[in-house]
Amino acid sequence: MRPAPRTTYAVAKAAEIQLAATAAAELAADNIRVNAVSPGSIFFPGGSWDRFSRENPADFAAFLGTQFPLGRLGRLEEVADVVTFLLSRRASWVTGANIVVDGGQGYPSARKFGPPQGQEGSRGFGRPDDGEAASPEPTATGSPTKAGNRPQARSRP
Repeated sequence: MRPAPRTTYAVAKAAEIQLAATAAAELAADNIRVNAVSPGSIFFPGGSWDRFSRENPADFAAFLGTQFPLGRLGRLEEVADVVTFLLSRRASWVTGANIVVDGGQGYPSARKFGPPQGQEGSRGFGRPDDGEAASPEPTATGSPTKAGNRPQARSRP
């Protein structure tokens, strides 16, 4: 058994946030600030969420309706504004922080995986990994129970 992509993502994200906090403490004496930014799903023309919304309108609408209290995905400039603030003198007292810029997003992905054993009637969401502003689209479509739609394990050299 191997961890699901959402487990791998959660572990990596937690490590990134802890790294920022630890680096901030270690580098503070040199007047270096370190912060993490955790954006939610970001929509922009030509991006993966744009493509997903056109190819899977019902799934996209369900994702929006259940996971976004503000009823929409974020915009690039909303995340950029937070990063710009963190880089400015106005944020000189902010270090070791993780700034979440997700509009209250409930779950990070609309990707479907096969149901957990014993829960064949349930529908799950997972975390795809294509690197788009921490808000990638599903890379697999169709029936969530078809083995061909699940990420395959890779062997390490």
